[in-house]
Amino acid sequence: MAAVRLKQDRLNDPTKLDDNRIPEGGTPGFVAYYARVVWRARRWLCARLNLDNITDELILEHGSGFYRPGFAATLMLELKFDDVGG
Repeated sequence: MAAVRLKQDRLNDPTKLDDNRIPEGGTPGFVAYYARVVWRARRWLCARLNLDNITDELILEHGSGFYRPGFAATLMLELKFDDVGG
């Protein structure tokens, strides 16, 4: 999966042209890649591996003022304790 943003250099509200959350010249575009692997070992056991921003791209959402974190990996184990006896 990928997330793509083109360069953005304006706001919808023209009265906020001096907003300090937007870098000089506008917010640069980016492409970020994500991957997820799911492995179901048993009906009651599932493992998930998420890889976020695989290329460690610098990501700034337009007007947010905050950069997103870089590369991240998350491993999760899911156990289900269902009442299988009815």
